[in-house]
Amino acid sequence: MAFMLKKLCLLLQFVLIVGDSHLRAIVDGVVQMPEEPFSFGVMSTPGAAASALRTEVLNAVLPQVPDAVCLLAPSNNLTASRTIDEASVDYVNLLRRIRSRWPNVFVVDFPPRLNCEFVLIVGDSHLRAIVDGVVQMPEEPFSFGVMSTPGAAASALRTEVLNAVLPQVPDAVCLLAPSNNLTASRTIDEASVDYVNLLRRIRSRWPNVFVVDFPPRLNCEVSCQDLLRQEYHRVSARMGHIKTPSADLLLPFDRIRVVSSRMPRKGRRAQAAKQRWRKLDQEKLAVQTESPPATGSRTIETQPPCSRAPVSIFGTSLPVAQFWRADDVRANFCARRGTGYRHRVQKWPVSPFTGHSHKLVIPMESPDKKFVLIVGDSHLRAIVDGVVQMPEEPFSFGVMSTPGAAASALRTEVLNAVLPRVPDAVCLLAPSNNLTASRTIDEASVDYVNLLRTIRSRWPNVFVVDFPPRLNCEVSYQDLLRQEYHRVSARMGVKYFSAVEYFPHTQPELWSRDGVHLSDDQGMGILVQLLWSAAMKEFETPPPAPRVSPRPSPPVRTFSPKLVVTGEAPAPRSPDPFQWQLASHGHKVIVTV
Repeated sequence: MAFMLKKLCLLLQFVLIVGDSHLRAIVDGVVQMPEEPFSFGVMSTPGAAASALRTEVLNAVLPQVPDAVCLLAPSNNLTASRTIDEASVDYVNLLRRIRSRWPNVFVVDFPPRLNCEFVLIVGDSHLRAIVDGVVQMPEEPFSFGVMSTPGAAASALRTEVLNAVLPQVPDAVCLLAPSNNLTASRTIDEASVDYVNLLRRIRSRWPNVFVVDFPPRLNCEVSCQDLLRQEYHRVSARMGHIKTPSADLLLPFDRIRVVSSRMPRKGRRAQAAKQRWRKLDQEKLAVQTESPPATGSRTIETQPPCSRAPVSIFGTSLPVAQFWRADDVRANFCARRGTGYRHRVQKWPVSPFTGHSHKLVIPMESPDKKFVLIVGDSHLRAIVDGVVQMPEEPFSFGVMSTPGAAASALRTEVLNAVLPRVPDAVCLLAPSNNLTASRTIDEASVDYVNLLRTIRSRWPNVFVVDFPPRLNCEVSYQDLLRQEYHRVSARMGVKYFSAVEYFPHTQPELWSRDGVHLSDDQGMGILVQLLWSAAMKEFETPPPAPRVSPRPSPPVRTFSPKLVVTGEAPAPRSPDPFQWQLASHGHKVIVTV
């Protein structure tokens, strides 16, 4: 009987399951694995991302070699990795390490997460109302922790972060940009240094960090706040942080109700003051909703918001207006979605070089037309699918579109592209996916330089058209990337045609509902015209320089030298060589030595 059991165990296939905390219930025996016809071993490392699992696999000691290894895809990279590319690199290294030890490997996808993510908010006194429970944070789908240090500038927040003891590691840290550096720092450069040290300290403990801009102040000069805000934004972009929409857009000065600090909070005077404010709001609402009065009836003068008598606070006249309500915030964020129509995305073949959908369309050869190849990302999908037509005359356009590709992926596609003929020019649509694919502006700049060099190595005549702006990305960050593209292009001698002024954010019908792609009916029409106009300017010959008739040179005056010869005039000799002569004006005195 023992021999038969031993023989049966030898017949079972040994499968080792490697994963994170999802396997804890199996290891603890709460859930049983069905054995037949396998014998399962489990290696669980709770909280481990791909890099940590790789280390555990490297040092694992097993009593026998598994017949197969089942890897539960590491879900902790959702929070441990800053970008998808970083998670991909760690995942590749993990698979290589497993296959180097046990060649038979297969992967099971990780279960989707429905639980609340723990987000830690770090800031100053602006968070006091949340800590005291006066204002509640909307929980779903997050669990928020708050660390508030009233009056703290960036250096003090750094110290608090350094010494903070948390019961669990946060999935992300939200830093409220420190506004106390407006008064604590003597210069913008000093505030910038403290801010850099604060971000580095946070990232050394919790790598997933993002920053929310500080709310504007009424008692500080607006220009000074803008300078500090721009410096924070520049530093965050350089370090790879993502800054949410600026707080001064959500809290404009003309929508803040200014209430005197001497207004009583309790008692009859407080009730009377609240009634006065309520009456003013009711009067304004009645004016906005009622129909125009008949002739001779009593009228109420309508005034736009912020047209009431200004109130002087700290020497600055500020208008009295309504509170910024949650409906206005929703309306502001709804403006980040387009209202135009975009065709349904068709399935394209996947490129073997980059893993992105890729399509190359080359028109028939026409000897009397210039062949222009347009290279870009998903903005060109409507042209490739034939939904939007390119104006042909006097060009013949080919399109190479790689949706989702950043500059590095476009470079790979250009490097491996096979064309039936050499294009007369290449029009590059500046890659906008680097807004999310690159961690910093400098990283995006390096990828962009390599892309331009690769294109010019194959086809020397290249020009660039600026990428269309996005509604779901901060405008200032797009401007930084756009300026970097323009600077690099000018340095390399490549023409760069701007496009941002043709897509105003006040016209949401130019974009589709995702706020990224242009609408087929209006937005793409503008982009097509921009591409065609840029090609026209690239091939237009400059007018010849006007011929200027040579001006007659003025006559040169010649001078003939004259030589005057006179007779020889002997100089008078002194009668005695040992005599000194003292000469004075009109007199001569002889002195005997």
